[in-house]
Amino acid sequence: MRPLRRIEYEVLVEQGMFGEGEHVQLLDGELVEMSPQGAAHAAVVESLTELLVPALLGKARVRVQLPFAAGDASEPEPDVAVVSAATTRHRHPDSALLVIEVADISCLSTSGGRRASTRKRGSPSTGSSGRLVIPPAGSPIDDDLVRALRDADQR
Repeated sequence: MRPLRRIEYEVLVEQGMFGEGEHVQLLDGELVEMSPQGAAHAAVVESLTELLVPALLGKARVRVQLPFAAGDASEPEPDVAVVSAATTRHRHPDSALLVIEVADISCLSTSGGRRASTRKRGSPSTGSSGRLVIPPAGSPIDDDLVRALRDADQR
């Protein structure tokens, strides 16, 4: 079976082929079920949003868990993508200044959907100049990361 192209996936989405409870994304031509979010994951995404939106207002757009056109065979929904303020709102962006994925560190070393979902983000083919994979709240480096983001915001 051939991989699904992003254009074909977008047609399926527009036609309502996926039910309300079906949370999938296209990665490397395959439909991958998205993992449910735990409280720790949601807290980190919320904190990042609270930090980035005011800091980048008028300079760039902060997209939270929205589709990103990452090449011909992928349309992931990264936790946070920072895109140019000039990016059109009439289609999903295909380049980003930064893509952030919040992930449990243990998920990065095992096989499965979450690892697959972070594979292509931030690669040159996505047009992103950077990618962060951030562990959820409560991990040993969480406080250091939040402090570093706040320090960067104050510069």
